[in-house]
Amino acid sequence: MADLTRLLGELRPVLSPDQARTVDDALPALTPDRAALRERGMILASVSQIAAIVGEVGRPVMEALGRLLALLG
Repeated sequence: MADLTRLLGELRPVLSPDQARTVDDALPALTPDRAALRERGMILASVSQIAAIVGEVGRPVMEALGRLLALLG
């Protein structure tokens, strides 16, 4: 998350005022909160398991959630 926050800061000079405001509004949600991240990770893992149960049709959801879980670390 720290890398993402840093990268967003580097991106800021090329953003429009509205885009910069959106990024600024999102930053508090990106601050590391281990308890919240763990809870979100558990919820995402549960949803991923449900997607796995339904088979091939759930594969895109599983893959997307896998990428998201990897980002959450």
